[in-house]
Amino acid sequence: MYSKPYKRNGIYYFKVTINGKRVQRSTGKRTSREAQKYIRDFIDQLDYEQITLRKYVQPYLKYETSPRVRRVISEGRTIGKRYIETQASYFRRFVFEDNIADIPISKITSADIIDFRSRLISKTHAHMNTAGKVFMALKSVFSEAKRRQDIPADPTAGLNPIQYEKQVRSILPLHEIVKLFSTPELFPSKLAYQVFRFAAFTGARQSEVLAIRWDQIDDSWADMFGEKFNGTFLTINRAWKGKGEVGAPKSGKERIIPLAPSIMDHLPEKKHELVFCHDNGKRLGETWWRKNWIKVSDTKAHALRHALNSYLIKDGQPLQYIQQYMGWSRKSLTRVQEGYTHIHPPDLNCIASAIDRIYLPKQEDRKIIQFSRNA
Repeated sequence: MYSKPYKRNGIYYFKVTINGKRVQRSTGKRTSREAQKYIRDFIDQLDYEQITLRKYVQPYLKYETSPRVRRVISEGRTIGKRYIETQASYFRRFVFEDNIADIPISKITSADIIDFRSRLISKTHAHMNTAGKVFMALKSVFSEAKRRQDIPADPTAGLNPIQYEKQVRSILPLHEIVKLFSTPELFPSKLAYQVFRFAAFTGARQSEVLAIRWDQIDDSWADMFGEKFNGTFLTINRAWKGKGEVGAPKSGKERIIPLAPSIMDHLPEKKHELVFCHDNGKRLGETWWRKNWIKVSDTKAHALRHALNSYLIKDGQPLQYIQQYMGWSRKSLTRVQEGYTHIHPPDLNCIASAIDRIYLPKQEDRKIIQFSRNA
């Protein structure tokens, strides 16, 4: 049914018969022992004539074992752990509770998928956004299975996604943001004020803010030719991925941004490696973030990021500059445009200056906040 592992370009491969076809599979391993164990586990898990959707999906539910994750990473792209965890929850809550989960994956037809979709919409009480996300999670597994030749055909191919209106993300009104960050006593602690002010004035994501170390903040930036530019620059190249693990930012790419001038007035004292942390140097977690923010606003703290994006656009800042500053995807650019569009960190000083101008409309606001730092 399968061949002994053989090495190619440092990786062990093996051949296996799937649906009557002999195909080559990668173990992703570099030693013979690890490759043999991978093959044994692979064969134990997969009986291509009888394996059910429930059993086939199991490796996809964990970041470390997901075939899709391995493929995406091998292609030089990134995929987040939280994304995989969310998809896993969709399978457990909706797919595994349905009869389709116990049908052999190679025998599931488009009719089965259509019927499941109808039951899904009924079960989610017409919450089309939830149903749509569950369906896309299922579709991604079948697409991957067909790509890997684990099934002869993808039963979801040609089926349109469930249409739903994307929820409009709420943002804080500008006057509320100005009042909030000119009134530190509204926050449960000085640290909470510093953390959320930094998030608001940089537009950085929660996972990025809480992972920032002091060595990521420099008082100058030098380009590839050694030319130095004055100002304070932040290198965003790490983010928490859950359970204390650090990885690349959501975009998968490092970005260097100049900080708004007032930001340096409102940072904690430099005592530990992390900029924002507990008194003992331990990192702040998602629970801390959520509990402290809910005491000052009934919106999600992520609304600060969307607010900054919105107000920078309203201020007339160039969209490509905003994209780079905040780490948005550059999909709006064609491949040619992306290859020839170079924006250097000093070019983004207009964004940094605009942030202070937008959020500190009056000079006295800066003075009030400046006083609060020493309170």
